[in-house]
Amino acid sequence: MKRRDFLKLGALSAASLQAKELDGAAQALFDKQSGLCANKFGPFYVKTIAGRVVETEPFEGDACPNELNNALLDHIQNESRVKFPFVRKSFLANPNNPKPELRGVDEWVEVPYEEAIKLVARELKKIHDAKVRTRVMRMIKDELEIIDEKINDAKSSDDRKQKYALMRIKQSLEAKLTYVTRKRKLA
Repeated sequence: MKRRDFLKLGALSAASLQAKELDGAAQALFDKQSGLCANKFGPFYVKTIAGRVVETEPFEGDACPNELNNALLDHIQNESRVKFPFVRKSFLANPNNPKPELRGVDEWVEVPYEEAIKLVARELKKIHDAKVRTRVMRMIKDELEIIDEKINDAKSSDDRKQKYALMRIKQSLEAKLTYVTRKRKLA
């Protein structure tokens, strides 16, 4: 093979490699997609190029489009965006003793999404259970007040059977209230 033929072959192979790279760049550059999305500000179209959001447009069916959807670009591609879940180190060590005095001071630890979801679900369940117990206690106290009124009415009418039945119901409700109160203290 002559030197001239070798250089021609080299130039040809380099040009073909460069063409493949340009083709890949062009494909990524012109890989435009559009899709209908929605958030708390309403529905909108989002346009992407090579997987990055480049523009949002209002949905034509939205009677009152919100301009705040235009800020989506800054929210998604902002360098200060938290990309993974983090938990305070002291909370992760002992979720039953969250040490609120360390908020803002404690070190943050990255956790897998599965663990973060479990922690959030556990805290939401704890809050829900506490609220349910509070509602049950309030309902029992309201019932006790009604029964006290009926017992006083029964005293004035000298109806012993009704008075006795109401007192038994009252004792039962007081026992339930004691049970719920104890359970609340244990939680």
